[in-house]
Amino acid sequence: MRIGNSAAVASAISKVRPMERQSNINRWKPPHSRSGANRSVAPSYFTSQITRGDGWTAGLDQRLLQEFHLGLSFGQQKTSYLATASDVSAGRDDKVNSLGVRLSTTILRKGSIAVLYQNSHDTSNVGGYGFSSQQIGFELSYRF
Repeated sequence: MRIGNSAAVASAISKVRPMERQSNINRWKPPHSRSGANRSVAPSYFTSQITRGDGWTAGLDQRLLQEFHLGLSFGQQKTSYLATASDVSAGRDDKVNSLGVRLSTTILRKGSIAVLYQNSHDTSNVGGYGFSSQQIGFELSYRF
């Protein structure tokens, strides 16, 4: 093959390009991160009280082995109960930490299947209001 022969050069390049495209598919991509914060004031379920809340969330999304998507999230929410009348006793403070994990993959081109895990832990300065929760879920979806 001579270098001056443009047909032979074009033929050689066309054989290399599919391999380049294939190597681009297998490249590792860094995780996508997300975060947020919130602050709220709202009426309470208890008479003559309001709630003041502050919270934040953070998460990462990562593609694994070209077939799976892994999502991790963590958050914290603090809620304070405040009296709106002088004859009402308030002062409860709650703090909830939560962790979530989601692993999903595509099926039948338009569908997806996922396994979910959620862990929440609430601590309160008033007895009877704290809790711990662990949930495992399964999700199946299809787009039309």
